[in-house]
Amino acid sequence: MTHTYLSTFITGFNEVIKENIPLSIKISKVDLLLDGLIVYQTSADIKQTSKVNYLNNTFALLKRFDKSNTKSIDRMLKDILSDNKIFKVISKYISKRSSFRIIISKENQLVSANRGLLKSIEDKISKNRNLYPNRLKPDIEFWLLLRSDGVAFFCIRLTKKPNQEKYLEKGELRPELASILCLISEPKDNDIFMDPFCGYGSIPIQRLFIPNCKYKEIIASDNNFELVSKLKIKIKQLQKKKTIKNFTIKNFDALNLNSLPNNLINKIVTDPPWGLRASKVDNIEEFQNIMMDEFYRVLAQNGILIILAKKEIFDKTLVRYSTRILNPTKQSFKLN
Repeated sequence: MTHTYLSTFITGFNEVIKENIPLSIKISKVDLLLDGLIVYQTSADIKQTSKVNYLNNTFALLKRFDKSNTKSIDRMLKDILSDNKIFKVISKYISKRSSFRIIISKENQLVSANRGLLKSIEDKISKNRNLYPNRLKPDIEFWLLLRSDGVAFFCIRLTKKPNQEKYLEKGELRPELASILCLISEPKDNDIFMDPFCGYGSIPIQRLFIPNCKYKEIIASDNNFELVSKLKIKIKQLQKKKTIKNFTIKNFDALNLNSLPNNLINKIVTDPPWGLRASKVDNIEEFQNIMMDEFYRVLAQNGILIILAKKEIFDKTLVRYSTRILNPTKQSFKLN
């Protein structure tokens, strides 16, 4: 059975998502690609889609509104109420008795709407014998999503990822962003992949979960012994759920990787100590120059380096390395 899903992702990475989502999910067609949102048709089970870590949340699309029809929320609610096709397909996504509520989001802000219209839609949804309204703690949520670009969608939320801020350490990358950075590195089955500033391990862990792509070795290193110890514990916990091979954790200083031979690493993906950790660096420009020298040494022919940084912080160092960056016979450097 083919489903039309709507998935959200971190804005600014449209091309990365468009290129990689067919590799992760068996997609028959991409209907729409907007900044931070993709609509596609697939026969894949929602469980498969929910395992794609670079996506935020996924919805089953029930109705799409183009710009000419999104000026009035009440008008859209009336259109939903009069579209009997919507209520016929709901049962495809509901397998057991569940409570539900309707949520309206306008440009990522929850808004209210005509209670009478909402009640009428609730009553019509409730005709499905498996559904009954519960506005406090429902099992299922129907969302009317209105975007700033004028497009809107009525859909059922199928995934509900936890609030990352509750679980992430201070300064730890969100899994979705770490996963996207790994995708930008053009992952291959024979990669020796390294994060020399691994911190809490977000990036190397997400490299483990790139769909349908193996690796030769993952090296996660940091000069903070406490973080390295915590990452070792985290990997042991993951090994209870997933077989993990060739995942090496080291207490290395990224500015001194002498234990690694020249041209060993195919992909370096990392988030160096800017922002919250920048105060620990005495001379940021000198730090960058030493870091780049060391990365350049260990990176293989045609290797790829992905660094998460603000361009204004990194400009001078990039100028210094411009001749190497533009030399296609050596490595590729990407700044995100």
